[in-house]
Amino acid sequence: GVVEEASEHPLIRGSGSMGSSAARRCLQGPDGPGGGGKLFVVFDTRTALLPGETIRFYSDSACTDMIAQAHQDERRKAFPPLVLPSPCWLQVTPAVSSDDGDSTWGYRIVAFPLSDPRVALSHWLLPLLASRPDAASRLPSLLEGSLDALGGSPQMIAPPHCMLLHAVVAGLVPGCARSDKGRELLASHPSFGKLSQEASLRHQWE
Repeated sequence: GVVEEASEHPLIRGSGSMGSSAARRCLQGPDGPGGGGKLFVVFDTRTALLPGETIRFYSDSACTDMIAQAHQDERRKAFPPLVLPSPCWLQVTPAVSSDDGDSTWGYRIVAFPLSDPRVALSHWLLPLLASRPDAASRLPSLLEGSLDALGGSPQMIAPPHCMLLHAVVAGLVPGCARSDKGRELLASHPSFGKLSQEASLRHQWE
């Protein structure tokens, strides 16, 4: 099921709470100890750390093999989601120097298991397929399949898978826009029209 890890709120440095939050915490989906699944890791929008503090993810319980580090998007003042293997281990690294009593809201992380193998597979195969010499002729078909999936009924795809499909589509659009077939697909597919409209509205709100 869904896995959640969080610090104390607020997270006060020098109170002992930072030592607790720096402990290694395991994120694991329903795939069991053997692993092999994927996790879609989402950060609470209130997540805030001190300068120099980092949230890192490791493939081993000793936290020696780092596989990802969370970076705040300075424009949106938020931490973008990550796709990570299951299991993985979370560790918050404290700043080199901080004063006792310094505080921020802390962090809260929710990890959704990516149980739909088609969506997870498309996410990991996309960079490989896009780098092939013959990729240009294949990209419109890949984009069309992704847009068709996004255009299905809301019950077809769970929210984390839907967000992952958005990332797949975003990665395919630049390559598709370079071909006549791709441009025609972008101009005519209703799902892409809806995505473009939503992006325009978000831009206006920001």
